[in-house]
Formats: sequence, C-alpha cells, structure tokens
Amino acid sequence: MRNLLNQRAFFYGAVITLSFFLMGQTGPVGQGPSNVFNYLLIIIVIMLVPIFKAYNAAKSAQKFKTLIFVSTFIEWFGWILCITIIGIPIGLGLVLSSQAAGVLIQIENNTGQATELLKSLQKSRQDSLRDE
Repeated sequence: MRNLLNQRAFFYGAVITLSFFLMGQTGPVGQGPSNVFNYLLIIIVIMLVPIFKAYNAAKSAQKFKTLIFVSTFIEWFGWILCITIIGIPIGLGLVLSSQAAGVLIQIENNTGQATELLKSLQKSRQDSLRDE
C-alpha cells in the first residue's frame, strides 16, 4: 500500500513538473518552449506507467520474475499504443503476444504445482504402505 502511494506521488509530481514545461517555461527567454524537450518529457512520463506496473507484477511473482516483467511491460506499452489511432495494430499485437506469454507462464506454474502435489501424494502413499 505504501509503495503504491509513493508511486502515485512520484507520478503526480512528474505530471505537475511536466505541466510547467508545457506552459512554455523551457525555451530561451522570448522564444517559447523547446518542443523536443517537451516531447521527450511526455514520452518519459508515459513510459513510467508500464515500468511501474511491470515492476509490481514481477515483485509479486514467485518464479519467472524477468519474464513476467518483460511481458507485463510489453502488454502495458501495447495498451498505450492502442490509445493512438496509428498504433492500434501494433498495440494489439503486443497485447496479444504478452497475453499469450502470460498464459504459458500460468500453464508452467500449474504444471509445477501439480507435479509437487503428485510427488507429495506418492510419498504419503509410500509411507502408508510401509506402515502396513
């Protein structure tokens, strides 16, 4: 809860700072804002959302932390691309591929849990046969 609050505070601070730059405070005096710097700041702030979401997903994972980070980052970046009209096809492709990776990760987790369950059942059965 505290980590989420810190992330939101950082994000809102970045948005407030960015708003000052967008109002024309970045360029030389009398020449208006520097467009390249403004676009760079907008891209940085937009990219913070997928990074934070991917970090939280990887932190809560038990296994495959790097794969979960990458697939969650790609998924959120794809959703951001879907907001733009030109980026819809690429965004949907990224979202679908990361969802497929998520399904494969979940299948691997379920398989590992089923294997552990079968091993424990087999061990308990062998123990009960020895007791008889």
